[in-house]
Amino acid sequence: PESLVGKPLRLFSPFENVYHDGRILKVQSIHYGEDTSCLVTFPAGKDGRKKALTRWINLEEHSIAVATRTVWSKFTNRKYRS
Repeated sequence: PESLVGKPLRLFSPFENVYHDGRILKVQSIHYGEDTSCLVTFPAGKDGRKKALTRWINLEEHSIAVATRTVWSKFTNRKYRS
């Protein structure tokens, strides 16, 4: 779980039907295999938020996507002939 610190995440809110983008600041797990809580910050200016918001979130209770790898790619406008 400590490897999640600093990773970006997306939290889905079914009530608003939107995603909120944030970043994991700290991870807390009482016992291995049990619920994992993360201190997450959601920056101001994103998702219509006027102030930055920092909250503890239980990963197992929410629909969350955490980015663990970045894949860089480059697209070109090549035309292939057969």
